[in-house]
Amino acid sequence: MNFDAPPFATRRGLTLAGLIALVIVLVAAVVQPALARADSTYEAYATGTTQDGFYNVRPLGQDAAEIAYCMNVHFAPPPTQNPEAALPQFSRVDATGDFAAYTEKKGEGDLDSKLLTILWNDAPNDALGLVDSGVLTADELRRVTQKSLWYYTDGYISQGLLDGTSESAKLYRQMTHQARAGEEMTLAEYPSDAVLYVYTPNDSGTRWQTLLGASFRHPSPREVIVPREESFSVEKRDAETKETLPGASLQLRSAAGDTYAWDSAATKENLQLEPGEYRLSETAAPAGCEQPGTAPLATVTIAEDGTVTLGEHSPLVALEGKTLVVNNKKQSQPTLVTNAYDAAGGDRDNLLPSTGGQVAETLTYTGLEAGKIYVVRGQLVDKATGQPTGVEKQETFVAETADGSRTVTFDVPASLAGTSLVAYEAIYAADDESRVVVQHADRDSAAQTVLVDSPEIPAAISTKATVTGDSASNILPASGGSITDTVTYTGLEAGHTYTLRGELMDKRTGASTGITAEKKFDVDELSGPDGEVSLDFTVGGEWAGHDLVVLETIIDPDHLEAASHKDLGAATQTIMVASEKEAFGWVIPLAIGGALIGGALLAGSAVSPGSSGSSGSSAPAGSAAADASPAAPASSQAPVEAATTSAPAPTPTSPAVRLATTGASVLGILGISVALIIGGALVIARCRKG
Repeated sequence: MNFDAPPFATRRGLTLAGLIALVIVLVAAVVQPALARADSTYEAYATGTTQDGFYNVRPLGQDAAEIAYCMNVHFAPPPTQNPEAALPQFSRVDATGDFAAYTEKKGEGDLDSKLLTILWNDAPNDALGLVDSGVLTADELRRVTQKSLWYYTDGYISQGLLDGTSESAKLYRQMTHQARAGEEMTLAEYPSDAVLYVYTPNDSGTRWQTLLGASFRHPSPREVIVPREESFSVEKRDAETKETLPGASLQLRSAAGDTYAWDSAATKENLQLEPGEYRLSETAAPAGCEQPGTAPLATVTIAEDGTVTLGEHSPLVALEGKTLVVNNKKQSQPTLVTNAYDAAGGDRDNLLPSTGGQVAETLTYTGLEAGKIYVVRGQLVDKATGQPTGVEKQETFVAETADGSRTVTFDVPASLAGTSLVAYEAIYAADDESRVVVQHADRDSAAQTVLVDSPEIPAAISTKATVTGDSASNILPASGGSITDTVTYTGLEAGHTYTLRGELMDKRTGASTGITAEKKFDVDELSGPDGEVSLDFTVGGEWAGHDLVVLETIIDPDHLEAASHKDLGAATQTIMVASEKEAFGWVIPLAIGGALIGGALLAGSAVSPGSSGSSGSSAPAGSAAADASPAAPASSQAPVEAATTSAPAPTPTSPAVRLATTGASVLGILGISVALIIGGALVIARCRKG
């Protein structure tokens, strides 16, 4: 069966139809993609100055505008609005995934991801919350966004931001992957399925910049995606100063096991989490802070409506509005308290004998790291000069706990006698002995000081007793008086007060007289251990005729005898008291002398005149009848004439020598004188013997 072909099926008709179809196909191939992506017409304009780089785009004939950024720094930017001049027109194109086609750096790897990260975290989306938290103003954030975009689209470097120290400069370095140490921050992830528009100029006469929209949109419908309001923020603070602490490692772990981890920065961390329960942990504390434990710090619940509640938590965690505050205590500095003492005498004995010995020192420390190995070094220093004595000690130990104690000992030689020693100590980490962990080196510390006694020099005294006021005499009158005993001492210890005690002893019996004296005296640093002190004693007349000896004793501050002089036979300690007989000794010699003189005179007058020394004597004139009978009374005598005849001559005899007038015997008187002389001599001898 034959069928007739329709007219367009002829050769000629087939050729024409083919041509039309081919044109349609070609047009569709070229125009259709552009028609699929192009979306109406927009006009662009600048706000502020050209240095600000603030640009907006809006549908033609409408007022509502949105932020856009330039992608070609070398081309002309949109002008400011001018009623007399038309604004350049642009077509909006969905260029997500192909941003490099609109930039000069077409070979830039992963350009889309870099641009989307900048736009999501910076203006106007501000997923980091920098404007809300007051870190940057909206204009500052917008300037940083534009210059960060130019860095990737055109290779433009803002040297001022790259070298600056402002928060804008820090954000710029972060966005361009040039952050310095300590500036790193965690950026929020942009929506992976979002669509961004590129605005291409329609005017072929002027090379206008291509503009990049800043609004993220859902693929369908094309609604703008606003960064979800953060579920909450986490801020690390100093527990005392409330200042933000960077450098802590924190993490949130969901019930499903998903973990969100970050390091705290100088600003709070804004978190965008799905509803659910999370456990907050700190894996590392900032430098200088106490290290966290292994247990979670808090349980946080995020409700469907975004409400945040704080469950079981550490005292260091608090919820302030929608900010979770995690406090850190500063790590307490290690401390060291010491006590030095005589190892042989107990921990309260800080006196070492002059012969030397061992000084023990107890170190009480806090704040060391438990289980760590440390090195303790100590030395003894002369307190007076501050110079090392050469006595040192070094030991290694393990700190079983953060707080503890340890005792070290020093061997002190006798050569340091008389020195005040101060113990200096320092503790080092064994793995870094150049770093002092803690030390105690206080030269004025009493607890670190040990006193080494001075070399023992036996104390001695010498004495001299004299009559007070006459240092050359040691004889008191029988009536008594005052004795001064001068004591010269050596070997006492300077800086102490001593007591001198003296007592008078009867030299003959060795018994005490009961006469004592006492005086306190200071041995000062200036005069030294040698010196002189005196005592005065008052002696009464009852000790006449006695020899008295002074005995002395020096008592130290501990009421012990330091030195004494107790020699009863010492001449320099003896005082002689005259006897009462010696007080009248002149009477006897005078009486004897007078007797001798008187006797001599009487003897001289015993012989008659003219006798010329003959043994006989004649009666004196007028006494012829001296040996005759007594004369008759005068009344019975008559005058008679004297006889003229001579009496017969007497017979010669040897009469006794007698005093002429008294008739006393001269020999008797002489005998008495001799007796007196002998008696006086005996009395004097006896007194001297007594």
